[in-house]
Amino acid sequence: MTHPLITRAGRFLAFAALLPTFAGCASVRLPENDFESAPGGSAYMAEWRSEYRRASLDRGWAEEANSASCVAEPLPADAAALPLVPSKELSAEPVLAPGDLLILSVEDDVLFSGSVVVAQDGTIGLRHAGPVAVAGLTLRAAGQEIEERLVAAEIYKPGYASVSLRVAAWAPVDVAVEGAVFQPGIVTVNDIPAEAVRTEKVEAAGDHALQRRLSAALRSAAGARPDADLSRVILVRQGRRSPVDLTGIIAGGAAEDPFLEAGDRIIVPGRGCYDQRLARPSPVTPPGIRIFLSNLTAPARANAPSAIGENATRVPYGTTMFQALFSANCVGGTQVTNAGRFAVLATRDPRTGEEVVIQRAIEDLVRRNDRREFNPVLMPNDSVACYDSVVTNVRDVLATIGEVAGPALLTVGIAGAAQ
Repeated sequence: MTHPLITRAGRFLAFAALLPTFAGCASVRLPENDFESAPGGSAYMAEWRSEYRRASLDRGWAEEANSASCVAEPLPADAAALPLVPSKELSAEPVLAPGDLLILSVEDDVLFSGSVVVAQDGTIGLRHAGPVAVAGLTLRAAGQEIEERLVAAEIYKPGYASVSLRVAAWAPVDVAVEGAVFQPGIVTVNDIPAEAVRTEKVEAAGDHALQRRLSAALRSAAGARPDADLSRVILVRQGRRSPVDLTGIIAGGAAEDPFLEAGDRIIVPGRGCYDQRLARPSPVTPPGIRIFLSNLTAPARANAPSAIGENATRVPYGTTMFQALFSANCVGGTQVTNAGRFAVLATRDPRTGEEVVIQRAIEDLVRRNDRREFNPVLMPNDSVACYDSVVTNVRDVLATIGEVAGPALLTVGIAGAAQ
C-alpha cells in the first residue's frame, strides 16, 4: 500500500508541474509606448509600430508613413535673425588660426625665412620687427601684413620686401555643432595625432586638411541623425549665416563642404521625420555604432557563454534588429523549442530622449515577406535582448521543480520505508 505522504507529495508535484504550462498559455504582456495610442507617424520611425500584428503590410508602408510626418523645423531665433549670405562668400578662401604651421619666405633673406607657428594670441613673431597679427587673415592678406611690418620697421624699403607665405599644416579648431546630430556640442576638427602627420607633406609646405571641413565636424558630433535636413545646414560665422547643401554627399554627387574656422557654429535643422537614406555609413553619418546584446537562458557572469564578443556588439551603422539577433545567436537551433522565441529592442527617440521598448517575434522576422516594414534600424547604444520560447520555459521550470522536489521525495520515501 502506498504511503499517504507519498501520495500527497505526488499530487502536489503534478499540480506544480502544470502551473508553468497554464502560465505559458497566457499572452505575454507587450511593452507599452506612447506612440502606439497616438495618431500614425508619431513614432520616430514607423518600423517601431506594431501594425504588422493586425495585418500584412504593403511594401513601402513604413517609408510612406515616415515621410507623412515630415515638417521642416525652424532655425533657432538668434540664428534666423542673422543676415544671410551665400556660402561661397563665407568660405571663399581659408583664413589662418592659432596653431597653424606656416612657411615664411622673404626673397634673398634667410634671417626672416623659415617655419613659424601662429601663436595663441593670433600673431607670428618677426625678428627685429615684433609680432604680426595674422589670425583671421587669408594667406595673401597675411603676407601683405608682414611686408608692411618689415617696411614700417625700416628693415626694407617700400616695394623691396617680397614675402611668400604657405601653410605646412593646418591646426585643429573648435567649432559648435547643434541640431539633428547624435552628440551636439563643441567638437574639435582636424585634430590629427603627430605620428599621423607625414613629414614629406610638411617639408613640401602643403596641407589639404580634409578634416577641417564641415563634413568632418558632423562626424565629430557622432554624425547626422536620420531626421536631419542636410539640404539646409547653416554655417554661422562672424555674425552672418550661410546655407549649405550637403545632400550631394549622401547621393554620391558634388556637394559644398566649406573649410571651417575657429569659433564657427553649425546648425543642422531637423525634418521631423525618419529618412532611411541617412541610416547608413557616409561622410556625414557614423561609420559604425555600439550596441548591447543579451541572449541568456539563465543568468550568466559574462557574455562569453552566449558567444557574444566585442565584434558582435560593434556593427556598421544601418544594421537592423533582425541582423542583431543573428549576432546574438538568437536565430536558429532546434525548431520545436526555439520557434516561439521573441526579442525586445530598447532604444531612445533621439528627438525627445524618450525611452522606447519594441517587441518582435523572431519567427515573424524569419518567415514574413513584409519584415522590412517592422524591422527597425538600430541607433547608437541600442540594446537587444532575446527571450526563450514557452516550450523552453516549461522545460526549465520543470527541471527546477525536480531539483527542489527531489530531496523532498527522497525524505518522504525514507520515512515511509522506516514506518
